[in-house]
Amino acid sequence: MNFTTTLMEWSEKHSDIRIERWQKRQRRTRGLLLSWRKPRRQKLLIALYFGTLLLGITIAIGHIFWPPLLAGWFLVTISLIVIWSILRITIDSKDDAPIAVLDEYEESVINNWRSMAFNLMSWCGVIGFSILIIFSVTALHADEIWGFDPMLLIYSGALVGLLVYLAIVALPAVGYAMTFSLETELDNEGVTSN
Repeated sequence: MNFTTTLMEWSEKHSDIRIERWQKRQRRTRGLLLSWRKPRRQKLLIALYFGTLLLGITIAIGHIFWPPLLAGWFLVTISLIVIWSILRITIDSKDDAPIAVLDEYEESVINNWRSMAFNLMSWCGVIGFSILIIFSVTALHADEIWGFDPMLLIYSGALVGLLVYLAIVALPAVGYAMTFSLETELDNEGVTSN
């Protein structure tokens, strides 16, 4: 057996396990949060998620000037976990669903948003790593940069980078929720979508 055959067998086995795991999770969460599975509520969750990310960026940058502000990071973390979990339950975790369980339109929507997220993540990675390289060269032996401790600036930069990452990886879920909640709204208003 060669490496390619082994890799293909592993991939198929992994795909089957992933489908089983996703279906098991769906059985557990299918009846949860029914009142939140409405377009208006999903849009609220999306707004809360990105609003919380902006609050996190404000805290990450603001704590450079006033260190006690970093205590707010705990609230941002808890809020993001709760909001993200609710949003994913309301869309049946379709953003992470195996292709085999999606219909063609769902697959198309998810793939479009995944592609956009991948491209954004690639560019943010290149830009972020370039900034790190430039910053590390300038801060190599510095005790102070722009009047601040270099480690404090690196820590803030890492927090902002984490929040940007969380914004980008949320795009498939947000895109799915927006696409299908818009269609639900149009159907409810008696408008047919093409």
